[in-house]
Amino acid sequence: MRRWKFLFRLLTALTFAGVAMPRVAHSQDFPSRPITVVVGLPAGGGVDVSMRRYAELVGRSLGQRIIIENRPGGGGVVAAMAVKQARPDGYTLLLANSGTHATLQWLQELAYDPVKDFSPVSELFYFPSFMTVPARIPATTVSEFVALARVTAGGLTYGSQGVGSNGYLLGTMLKIASGAPLVHVPYPGGSPMNMDTVLGRLDSSFSTFNFMNEYRKAGKVKFLAVALSQRSPRVSDVPTMAEAGFPGIDFTSWFGLVAPAGTPADIVAKLNQEFVRAARDPELAGRLDQQGIEPKAGSAEDFAALMRTDTERIGKVIKSIGMTLNDK
Repeated sequence: MRRWKFLFRLLTALTFAGVAMPRVAHSQDFPSRPITVVVGLPAGGGVDVSMRRYAELVGRSLGQRIIIENRPGGGGVVAAMAVKQARPDGYTLLLANSGTHATLQWLQELAYDPVKDFSPVSELFYFPSFMTVPARIPATTVSEFVALARVTAGGLTYGSQGVGSNGYLLGTMLKIASGAPLVHVPYPGGSPMNMDTVLGRLDSSFSTFNFMNEYRKAGKVKFLAVALSQRSPRVSDVPTMAEAGFPGIDFTSWFGLVAPAGTPADIVAKLNQEFVRAARDPELAGRLDQQGIEPKAGSAEDFAALMRTDTERIGKVIKSIGMTLNDK
């Protein structure tokens, strides 16, 4: 009895002293205020617009606004650090990607741990990459392209958005798998790389569907293969890299939500449920389709497994060539 009286007096004293008792977040009353999703890219791009489409649908369902906060810098590191340091209550989320949570850890010292510092919520969408060559290249298959590289003085080139980018990794995977003399040409972004492919200044690149498809229809470029585990329904006549004779080259640029580590499991589950439902919305799928983006959402466990798998695969590629962030 004395113990209960002591606890009662302590709680009363704390209340009158203005000391707030910590409030544990649970999904029953979540969300009770707006949610912020931090995006490590500038506003207006395909990734940013896609995230805003999701935010609109999920916010409507939850009855709370979802705010998109753009924090570009460091290849997504600035955004990742902001979310790592946020309260683990479900109100601050990160749009993680294959760079922030698979590639960068192999290239530089990070101030965050992609696994320990975050709780996966769900994958949201990905960009399929098509091995693209200009019309002047006589090859119509990946094997023919590799054979042509072997008999061309100095080999053939492949462009990318820079060392460590998706295009760089795919081109390097092909170079290792084929043993062909393929020469990397880095670009500051996807647009100049794609235009040099169209104009024939580059011999090849791994490019996105939405940018290249009109040029493909016009006969200015060819898709030799798609870097997916199965054919893209957009162009079902284009084989996968595995079907083209180079299995294992099916890495995509993916994006998904993570929360700070320690976020209550029931809140993570509620967020997962809402974003998975949004990914199945026909309107959202139609809007993403216009940008050549594929919606894909699933369990938090599936997303965690994707991160682990791609981290291991990328690590093997990077280690095999001794690549660093300062490589050209």
